[in-house]
Amino acid sequence: MRYYFGKTDTGKKNASDYLSFGFNFSVPLPLTEEKTESVQEAEIKYFEAAYDKQVKDTIHDVINAYYEYVFKIDDLIKFLYQKQILLEQVRKQLVKLDMKDEKFSVPELVSLSIQYINTEFEILHIKQLLYLNLAFIVKYIPEASISQFVSPVNIEKDVEIYAKQRTGERAVYVWSHTFNKIDNGFMHWFLKTKIIRTLLISFGKDTDREKLKNFLDLAGNFFQIEALIGNNELLNQQDKLISLMSEFNNYKFSGIHLDIEPYTFPDWQKNREQYLQKYFELLQTLKGHPYMKNRTLTVSVPIFYTEDFLKKIFPVVDRVYVMAYGTKNPDTIARWIKKAFEIDRSKVVIALRCKDFENQIEFENFITEINERTDVSSFAIHSLKEYMEIGGNYETQIKTELH
Repeated sequence: MRYYFGKTDTGKKNASDYLSFGFNFSVPLPLTEEKTESVQEAEIKYFEAAYDKQVKDTIHDVINAYYEYVFKIDDLIKFLYQKQILLEQVRKQLVKLDMKDEKFSVPELVSLSIQYINTEFEILHIKQLLYLNLAFIVKYIPEASISQFVSPVNIEKDVEIYAKQRTGERAVYVWSHTFNKIDNGFMHWFLKTKIIRTLLISFGKDTDREKLKNFLDLAGNFFQIEALIGNNELLNQQDKLISLMSEFNNYKFSGIHLDIEPYTFPDWQKNREQYLQKYFELLQTLKGHPYMKNRTLTVSVPIFYTEDFLKKIFPVVDRVYVMAYGTKNPDTIARWIKKAFEIDRSKVVIALRCKDFENQIEFENFITEINERTDVSSFAIHSLKEYMEIGGNYETQIKTELH
């Protein structure tokens, strides 16, 4: 029941006050019990539909947030790569400064530094957005632990490693005196950052055997490591070489690299054919040795071996490293490797000597130029010691004295 009291005050003589009463009641429609249940069912369906819509909207929001997260990750990776590229450009300027190169530019160095700082700010901003994005997703599943659907990854470390990848596949000669001096951990890090995947490690009498075992364990499956045999006298002492191979079973080598140079013998000109025949027979013996099952056999050869002799050794070995030393002319390199290239280009590796170049910038530019001229994508670096030396302390930060 409700009441209403009215008062009129219009200033007129006939105006009056009044009081009214009224009742308000509701009746469910339809009036029958059966129809009331129908209404209840409709209400349930309505609420179910509303709930379904809410769930769909939530899923839609979470999916959108996920895709935004993925896109931001892509942006982060791009800026991390940009950061590494800028660092490399800064490093090159510092190398030019260190080498007193007249092309060193202070304005360019300052400009690169500013770009680097701006990139760092962008990286920080993207990381903040990523965390906010993740928090938005988490609020929809408060009962779950974030660790159930998020795995920590070190993107920056991966980018740091792969952004420094140089042109082509890389191998490096590592001689005993260098291997013995460099800390295993540092060497592993250095080679990994340079994306050098194949190591030819000298297995000479002076190689620290215990250190070698430890390095092979540390390297795992990331590197392909071949035992480098460089004792020329073994050409005339093949039994001694076969005996040496029995020792290889104690090490996790993936193959053998033969760097025997018969042309260094005093009587090479006189007995060339005999020495080449011995060399070929040695390759056949090694290839057929039980130890070589599922292992690679590779060789280093000079540029002057005849095409006929190269045709004999190519089918026996897995790769041929053509030692293209003493030139900085890409056309000369292309001419030198032509014979080997025509036999089987897939097996050709161009070996370059670091000391033929003034610095690592020149060395890397030369490799890029050869790759563009010849389409060869496999290179070998002679040697690890020289490669570190031309790189300079700005890049390697090496603390080991190399002699």
